[in-house]
Order: sequence, then structure tokens, then C-alpha cells
Amino acid sequence: SAKEYASIQRAVIAAALPGGSVKEPHLNENDKQFGSNALDKETRAISSFKSIYGSTGESAVDLMAPLDNGNNPEINAANMYAKHILDTPNGIDGAKVRSYMDWYDQSSTKIDAMKTIETTLLSDMEAKARELREASQREAIINGAVILLVLGVSLVGAFVVARSMIRSLRRLQ
Repeated sequence: SAKEYASIQRAVIAAALPGGSVKEPHLNENDKQFGSNALDKETRAISSFKSIYGSTGESAVDLMAPLDNGNNPEINAANMYAKHILDTPNGIDGAKVRSYMDWYDQSSTKIDAMKTIETTLLSDMEAKARELREASQREAIINGAVILLVLGVSLVGAFVVARSMIRSLRRLQ
């Protein structure tokens, strides 16, 4: 969901920046509030993910390294620009004027990093699912072999008992 909130911010800010026939940036208060809420929700979603992922025994530090401060100047600049525009009064008026395409490209770097993290998580989950499936198949084969062995022993036991009963019945005749 953090990726969705980053996409919302990208769209809100890109719509407010100049491009085409629009020469001056303009961000109305409702859009600013919507973008600011998306920024807050993205931050909370990332924090929540880190705490949940960390509680599984895995380290979120390596996984989240592309998004953390200092690792990617494009992502840092996009975060600072979004925070300035969305959380500062008249933020878009005081911000460096840039085209919507520049902003879109810069914020796409962050979303692409989130996609990479998502892909990494999915591939890890697929690998674990494959391991679990293989383990359960091995257990099923072992359980089947044990059941077959028990049935075989039971059949031999029943055969021995039946044979001894037949001998006893023949003597009685």
C-alpha cells in the first residue's frame, strides 16, 4: 500500500506542476490535503511493514535499503520535494519550479524501488512455498510408505492367524 500512496503523491504533485499550456504551478487546498494524507499514510505503511517484517526474524534493513535516506539521491530529493510541497504552507509557490515530467521521473525512481522490494518479497515467498510443498510431499510419501508397511504386516499377521485356524479346523474334522 505504500506504493499506492507514493503513486497518489506523484499524481497530485505532477498535476499541479507546469507543463503543456500551464505555465505556473498551482495546487489547490483539497489536493494538497489529499497528497499530504498520502504522504503520512505511506510513512506509516513503511514503518508498519518494517516492524512486521522484522518480527518474522528477517532483517528489513537490507530489503528496505533502496528507500532509506542516504542510499539514493533521486529518492531523497523526491521525498524532500514532496514533503516541502505537501507539508509546507504555500509549499508549491516557494518550491523550485520544475516540469511535471522531471517530477514524474524522479518520483518514479522511488516507486520502481518499491516494485523491486515487492518483487524480492514475492520471489522469497515463492521459494519458501516451494520448499514447504517439497517437504510436505516428502512427508506424504514417507507416511504412505509407513501405512503400506503397517498394512503389509497386518496382512501377514492375518494370513498366519487364518492358517493356524484352518489347521485347527482340519484336526477337528
